[in-house]
Amino acid sequence: MVDLSWETAALAALAKHGGDSRRGRLPLIGGMDEVGRGALAGPVCVGVAVIDQLSLENPEFPQGFPARLNDSKQLTERRRLALQDPLRAWVRDFAIGQASNTEIDELGIMPALRLAGWRALNELDARGHLPQILGLDGNFDYLAPPEQPDLFAGAGNLVSSPEVRVETLVKGDGKAAVIAGASVLAKVYRDAFMRSLRDPGYGWAKNVGYGTAAHRAALAELGTSVWHRKTWKLR
Repeated sequence: MVDLSWETAALAALAKHGGDSRRGRLPLIGGMDEVGRGALAGPVCVGVAVIDQLSLENPEFPQGFPARLNDSKQLTERRRLALQDPLRAWVRDFAIGQASNTEIDELGIMPALRLAGWRALNELDARGHLPQILGLDGNFDYLAPPEQPDLFAGAGNLVSSPEVRVETLVKGDGKAAVIAGASVLAKVYRDAFMRSLRDPGYGWAKNVGYGTAAHRAALAELGTSVWHRKTWKLR
């Protein structure tokens, strides 16, 4: 079950060093998680939830975060939907960035994750809510600058990565509440997006783009759509 151990330590570290008051920025921390990485169709989405000390002290949430919050994969769809309003009331801000299936084909999945992640952070930065410390689910920092500097040319201006200190956390979506919150928000967003697409028979209402047996059978019969990742082994 998630708790606030990581968040408490991160906020204490910011307080110790004075946050980022020289630039007039509030002391903010964030959690990031991705959804859709293993799907056969649709975008990969990266959610970022941002909180501050007041989030942890909100009397609406006695635990310090919304009740029954957990890794999105451990929650029923009904529970994820029920958490939407409490999460929006708890976080200071949140954003969801995405990279399309065509961008995944062109760049590869890890660069696409980086692109989606920085799109989300760029959105937060535009609203003055860029976190100074970011908890990233997993053991690999896919936000790190690419070895090929021109990899994202034309993708828009991305905020500078040194402005955010990234801390990877293995199974972070099941440990840190803010990462779990990002996971739930991104999962609900992506599921709704996939279900909104015209579906000639792939079963996206149930599989939301993942490679279920029914989805693979439909691919064998119908072929690929404009939403499928063509460079992936789809059958």
